Amino acid sequence: MTTNQKVQELKPNFFRDFIIGGFKLMGRSRMMTVGFVLVLIMTILALLAPFISPYDPLDINPMRRLQPPSREHLMGTDEVGRDVFSRVLWGARISLLTGALVVIFSNIFGIVIGLVAGYYDKVDKVIMRLMDGLMAFPIMLLAVAMMAALGARLSNVIIALSIVFAPRVARVVRGVVLTVRESAYVEAAIVVGAPSWKIIFIHILPNCLDPIIVQSSFMFAQAVLAEAALSFLGAGIPPWLPSWGNIMTGGRLYISVAPWMTIYPGIAIIICVLGLNLFGDGLRDLADPRLRGVI
Repeated sequence: MTTNQKVQELKPNFFRDFIIGGFKLMGRSRMMTVGFVLVLIMTILALLAPFISPYDPLDINPMRRLQPPSREHLMGTDEVGRDVFSRVLWGARISLLTGALVVIFSNIFGIVIGLVAGYYDKVDKVIMRLMDGLMAFPIMLLAVAMMAALGARLSNVIIALSIVFAPRVARVVRGVVLTVRESAYVEAAIVVGAPSWKIIFIHILPNCLDPIIVQSSFMFAQAVLAEAALSFLGAGIPPWLPSWGNIMTGGRLYISVAPWMTIYPGIAIIICVLGLNLFGDGLRDLADPRLRGVI
């Protein structure tokens, strides 16, 4: 048996254990299953929005403005006669797309920063002090400040929220790296002369997948809420795009005469965030080896 094979034997297969344990926990955890189903339903509705929405979400018809929910308009119409049901469906596409891209970019930057900071002691203090400085600002305050500087565009919302959440991913990854780099299989890889990049990305990074996946589920929910809040405050996505936050912004002036303009997108946000949080709770339990039944 070669030295590399011995190193592989020492390294646990966390990703395989996570997947196997996930199916077991899904069968035992009713709340995780409910969360997964809610997220799946919202995703399917968002993907099928062009096919199942009865009206164009941007179609203006003043003759049908502020109509209550009816058979023709399931969720009523807004102040310029746009169908609220169609706008909520299309808003799911924008809100979920924003959340997904924020999670992807935050993880990319956060993982790289966390791996470098955790493995190289010389740059750890400098990098993490910068991350601490970003984390010292409240999420919404920093996001609003960045949107004021960048301008109200969908791409800028994704950039701003990615910068806001990346330090939190970096701190989680750094904590895992500081623990894993002292493991026997990492020390064995160093002894056999493996290059640093190989040790980081092949031997250390797989151990970060569990907390990253758990963190991503909660970060997804926070990103959806943050996007809705930015749009509601007028500092997010341009008002003509049908995101959930923009729909609620238009409805706040008519909440006494047309409450459905605010209620229905609010319910959509609640269902989406609830599903993500329930699913995230299940993933958090899954990250514990004692609960997923691998030890």
